[in-house]
Amino acid sequence: MGEVDSRLINPSLRCDGKSDNEKYSGYDERSSMYPFVNALSMSGGEGDNSYSTNSLLQKRVLSKAKPVLVQNTKGMMINLKFPYYIKVADLGCASGRNTFLTMSEIVNTINVLCQECNQKPPEIDCCLNDLSENDFNTTFKFIPFFNKRIESKGLCFVSGVPGSFYSRLFPRKSLHFVHSSYSLHWLSKVPEGLENNSSSVYITTSSLPSEYEAYLNEFQRDFTTFLKMRSEEMVSNGRMVLTFVGRNTLDDPLYRDCCHFWTLLSKSLGDLLSEGLVSASKVDSFKVPFYDPTKEEVKESIRNEGSFEIDDLEIHGFDLGQSNQDEDNRLHSQRSKAGEKEAKCVRAASEPMLVAHFGDDIIDALFNRGFQSVCETTTMQGETCRVYCVGTVDTKLDELRFLARSVRSNIDAFSNNSSSKVEVVIVDVSASTDHKEIEKVADFAFVTREEVLSCYVGSTKPPVKLPDGRGQAVGIMSKCLENFLRQALEDNSLAGVIGLGGSGGTSLISSAFRSLPIGIPKVIVSTVASGQTEPYVGTSDLVLIPSVVDVCGINSVSRVVFSNAGASFAGMVVRRLEMFKSSVSENGKSTVGITMFGVTTPCVNAVQEILTREGYETLVFHATGVGGRAMESLVKEGFIQGVMDITTTEVADHVVGGVMACDSSRFDIIIEKGIPLVLSVGAVDMVNFGSKDTIPSHFQTRKIHVHNEQVSLMRTTAEENKKFARFIADKLNKSTSKVRVCLPEKGVSALDAPGKPFCDPEASGAIMNELQRLIQTSEDRQVNIYPHHINDPEFAEALVASFLEIYPKDYAQIKPSETASTKTSTGEPDEGHVAKMSSRPERIPYSPKDFPNAKPETLERTQTILGRLRDQIEKGIPIIGGGAGTGISAKFEEAGGIDLIVIYNSGRFRMAGRGSLAGLLPFADANAVVLEMANEVLPVVKAVPVLAGVCATDPFRRMDYFLKQLESIGFVGVQNFPTVGLFDGNFRQNLEETGMGYGLEVKMISEAHKIGLLTTPYAFNPKEGEEMAKAGADIIVAHMGLTTSGNIGAKTAVSVEESVVRVKAIADAARRFNPDIILLCHGGPISGPEEAEFVLKRTQGCVHGFYGASSMERLPVEQAITSTVQKYKSIAIK
Repeated sequence: MGEVDSRLINPSLRCDGKSDNEKYSGYDERSSMYPFVNALSMSGGEGDNSYSTNSLLQKRVLSKAKPVLVQNTKGMMINLKFPYYIKVADLGCASGRNTFLTMSEIVNTINVLCQECNQKPPEIDCCLNDLSENDFNTTFKFIPFFNKRIESKGLCFVSGVPGSFYSRLFPRKSLHFVHSSYSLHWLSKVPEGLENNSSSVYITTSSLPSEYEAYLNEFQRDFTTFLKMRSEEMVSNGRMVLTFVGRNTLDDPLYRDCCHFWTLLSKSLGDLLSEGLVSASKVDSFKVPFYDPTKEEVKESIRNEGSFEIDDLEIHGFDLGQSNQDEDNRLHSQRSKAGEKEAKCVRAASEPMLVAHFGDDIIDALFNRGFQSVCETTTMQGETCRVYCVGTVDTKLDELRFLARSVRSNIDAFSNNSSSKVEVVIVDVSASTDHKEIEKVADFAFVTREEVLSCYVGSTKPPVKLPDGRGQAVGIMSKCLENFLRQALEDNSLAGVIGLGGSGGTSLISSAFRSLPIGIPKVIVSTVASGQTEPYVGTSDLVLIPSVVDVCGINSVSRVVFSNAGASFAGMVVRRLEMFKSSVSENGKSTVGITMFGVTTPCVNAVQEILTREGYETLVFHATGVGGRAMESLVKEGFIQGVMDITTTEVADHVVGGVMACDSSRFDIIIEKGIPLVLSVGAVDMVNFGSKDTIPSHFQTRKIHVHNEQVSLMRTTAEENKKFARFIADKLNKSTSKVRVCLPEKGVSALDAPGKPFCDPEASGAIMNELQRLIQTSEDRQVNIYPHHINDPEFAEALVASFLEIYPKDYAQIKPSETASTKTSTGEPDEGHVAKMSSRPERIPYSPKDFPNAKPETLERTQTILGRLRDQIEKGIPIIGGGAGTGISAKFEEAGGIDLIVIYNSGRFRMAGRGSLAGLLPFADANAVVLEMANEVLPVVKAVPVLAGVCATDPFRRMDYFLKQLESIGFVGVQNFPTVGLFDGNFRQNLEETGMGYGLEVKMISEAHKIGLLTTPYAFNPKEGEEMAKAGADIIVAHMGLTTSGNIGAKTAVSVEESVVRVKAIADAARRFNPDIILLCHGGPISGPEEAEFVLKRTQGCVHGFYGASSMERLPVEQAITSTVQKYKSIAIK
């Protein structure tokens, strides 16, 4: 989207205890001329178009207001002298988890302050308010999320308070703290007198002045009433923090700088009008009850009402067009993605009103096609992002302007065909105390030093001036710059950063630049670029360009250097913007970080080869101190999803004092992030130094190996190795994720082998024995010793097997290393050594890491269903699932206690009197039939999970989109039907050969699994059972063919006895890959309760229930109707 510089108005108020005695009724009755206002609420539920799913923008608003919220919460507690009871109200809470972010911040601030001041924490009553139409049920689902966030020492209560905040909601003098975010721009009603105004849904530059005045008057009435109501309800010295959308103070009151989304909605409605999908009278009579005031209008209303004092009133710029995009989409989405995001955001806030006025027939067309198209068009008209040219303006203004001009001219030259607009902004980070403030820089947008300092985050307000000590001043300014850039990144306006300076300036700027993610262009022209740069660059991708001469004026040398720096930086920026607009997608592979040293290279090469073959991407880091830090910084930023820390020699250098040491935080971020870790002790037999003459004198008598002229290695002792073990064990014992420690019994490096200079079994054995003794083992944290050298191929295989055990890729089975009869790399016999590890079947961990595209609520729902089913199995109660071809079938299957309901196209044919095989013939669009049936079945099923039968071979549907559509409609999972598994012979072979085979069904189940849906596929033989288990199936239904029995049932099928054998074979195959998988039987001769019981009793322990389709609805209907009619016919009338 083009940049929309909206304003968030954030007043914090103190109730002075004054209020009139008259009773205010508020605005309970909304305008009868616009009845749709009665539907003013956010879209409920947790679906794809719900407010809960599309409120990231509002979450960022809360983040902006957090410092004010914390400050006023503390002020309230101190002024009220730490009362024993606090009542907090969040007005306009909407639905979802956002309201609990605010409440948890308030509760935690109170508790921390009480602890600091040695006060007893109060009991806290948290009241959530919104209109009665609000979806409070969805909000209350997140109470467990709230409980996890709060660090409550006292009691905390949560309640819902339905009603308009333009009326009284609470008893007199009962509230201590009031919060409202992103709500007060909604009016109680549409202003009167708009009937003859423009057809736009809100004020535009072409509106009549009377329209603006009507909206302003309504806002003033409403906001005044709001303040009066709260003054009645709040105690004296209570606090209120409000945040709502506002606009810039401009001479033209009709200019709306933040309401482009209403303009786009008007255009979209106009498009539907031109297509005849909506009437002109309907469009003309729709106005939004919304107003975006200026700061002056807010202050005037507060002053005129008189009950509150303004403690603070902050204005924040906010790009509403981009703020609803998440981190990944900010980097990788195309324009259409931005349009889709904004469409969903506006839909979530306005759909109930639109449906009340226009009906629900136009909603999908309005947002999925019309609004999104307009958004994309607006996006293509020019996206604006910024590059920041950073330096100390008090000493480097001329140099900054020259560099900024070079950047701007080169960006213009490189991006002639680009729709993106890039603005170059100069940022002042002067840290001197006698700095004279500069307000603007000619020809450039400018961020003053005071604006940067306003980003200071601490326990006090931003400093009005920097301290006298230069070191302290530089530190504060550097932190403020870091916060400023982080906010620009979150607002999606940051395209790159470039700076210049001497040693002091480089130190100040580089710290902030390093904090930006890898990939954001970051360059500094520096006087220290040709020296020791590690303190400035660290593990980031910051580029230092030598200034050659001092950064002091523009001369013949600096002109060339600055011009080249500007050109190279401009190239980075333009290329990055083009790359993120292209349709290039990520490779989808999981990335594994691996540590290596020269003496462990054979091991790492073998590991890398196997992992690549298994479908992983690998990043190898040289264990030189900075290598380990680089790996862990990428773990922190989310680039790495698993770690194989094979070479931990940096620990040896840290403990003993070598030159390639880690620091004391080694392993911390891996453990904190909870990513899978396989750790070994590669190269802990050595400590690294420079040339031999640099080795400390007290080590000169030790065993030294000269690697080359620059590197000397010292053999570690048994005692030192025990210290390494303690360092590692202390870290790993804090882990809560899956960890495997793999120890090579016959040597830890190429130098630690028979005949090599560092061969010392006692010293190497010491670390292994100590690790076994110190590490607290559990199911998730294990230590295994292998009878191999670290560079043996068998050890590499064991490392990878351990990794795949805790982080399988698509749950592929990894064959255990056959260690009992292997030989070492020396060619000598194994001498009876056997690996001290147990081989066990692969288990599929149910963790969000394995569901990269899943919504948390979808994943939680699936886990809940599976947990309930497994509890049932433990109690000996079978799982019963059934197909439903009609709403009445589903309704009474639920009444009978069924566990799962599946709807698919054959159900429609079956209940229309045709055989189930009609669903496999070209009579209708199978997937469209399911969508149609959803309208009949989903509304009548109250609690039982309903799954969709998906035709995965459908060539005219993008399966990833279709699965998300099913999820948004309300399906909890999927099954593969129609399925090619029912075909055999040449026809089936031809389907497989022409790309329309069972593999597409496996792929569909895999995709559904990754987005967290419940998956219950059919499998017809053991091989298909294996494939579906690998794909992540939760429940496999062993299909015995078309159901026999009944008037239109099949006549040809296997025997029920043979079904027992076939079902068990499928179950055994699937359980080899996932022992926890649930198995059901279905079809063929298993046509009734007696046959199902026969099979289940003969497959106890591996088959857990029955899934019926024809047997669940067709046969009972055939029998019941036939019997009933016969009974009627048997009545005698003579």
